[in-house]
Amino acid sequence: MKLYIILTFLVFQISHGSVESNYLLQKNKFLKKEVQNRNILSELYQAQMSIRKLHHDKSKIKQKVDNAQRSIDKIAPVVDKAESSLMSQKIQIQKRLMYILKFQDMSFLKIIFSSQTPSQMDRNLRILKGLTEVDYINLKSYFQNVKALIFKKKELVTKKEDLQKLLKELDLKEQELVSKTQEKNEMLAKLDKQQKNLIKELRKIRQENKNLTAERREFLNTILEPLFFERRGSLRMPMDGKVIQGYGVLEHPIYKTQFRHKGVFIKPSSSQFVKSVAKGRVSYTGEMPGLGMTLILDHGDHYFSIYSHIKNIEFNVGDTIEEGQTFARVGLPNPFLGEGLYFELRHFSEPVDPQDWFIRKVARR
Repeated sequence: MKLYIILTFLVFQISHGSVESNYLLQKNKFLKKEVQNRNILSELYQAQMSIRKLHHDKSKIKQKVDNAQRSIDKIAPVVDKAESSLMSQKIQIQKRLMYILKFQDMSFLKIIFSSQTPSQMDRNLRILKGLTEVDYINLKSYFQNVKALIFKKKELVTKKEDLQKLLKELDLKEQELVSKTQEKNEMLAKLDKQQKNLIKELRKIRQENKNLTAERREFLNTILEPLFFERRGSLRMPMDGKVIQGYGVLEHPIYKTQFRHKGVFIKPSSSQFVKSVAKGRVSYTGEMPGLGMTLILDHGDHYFSIYSHIKNIEFNVGDTIEEGQTFARVGLPNPFLGEGLYFELRHFSEPVDPQDWFIRKVARR
């Protein structure tokens, strides 16, 4: 049967020409733009994650630079004081050595025999020996300590310089990523404009179909049926209510950790009935971890809508649900946000902001 429809379509395309072939051509162009758009968004996300990591790394390095500077500031006066004390001690030792040299002018025997008693002689010898050895040991030890302090200071200065060099490298990488992000955003804006023009072209072709014969119009209606990506900015919300939690990066209310909220949470105003935002085929129903009872609709061209925290689902996998048709009610409440509906839109496996697709952007919380 499917082969027959395709062959029939090809016959129409050959014999009658332009409408259907032009429509499919414009549709394929749009879908290619969608793939490009998705790839750019993926690259943008990776660039943003890299920038976020760079900011984190830079923050840690800046902290290390500050710590190194504090250590330098702390050790600098100690080194200066030690160098000053060392110079003072050198002067004192020089004076003492001059005193010792006076003894050296006397003969060794004279020093010995000038002593009145053996104990005095022994004392004089020990004084001479002690002066030279003790001063040498003290001077050497003190010099080593000063040398160690100077080395530590140089080591800290070198570490600080290395960290500052690394910071400059990270700054350059960040500039490259920011430039890349701007370039990708410009490409996205250009693609968005091209897609809008293609949608206008698709609608124009669909309008031309009204002028065809009833037979061709009936056949082409299945092909020229409005596509999901044309509904951006015109979808009705899946239930009457208010968005109390939007799409994006949020902070967990208890654990204070950041996480990505991939959809919106809608608090019902009065009615608790859940409706399809567009015509689609049920591709999944069942429990999902953290989301409770969930239904997923396939809208074609890899677009999906996801409805969670629901109950009393009236359809099964494979069933078709029309736009605006009720298929469930709000179920068990969300543990943090209370009673309501969690809703996602996805293209392939990537979530998109549902508020960009509603008739008018709902005020964010």
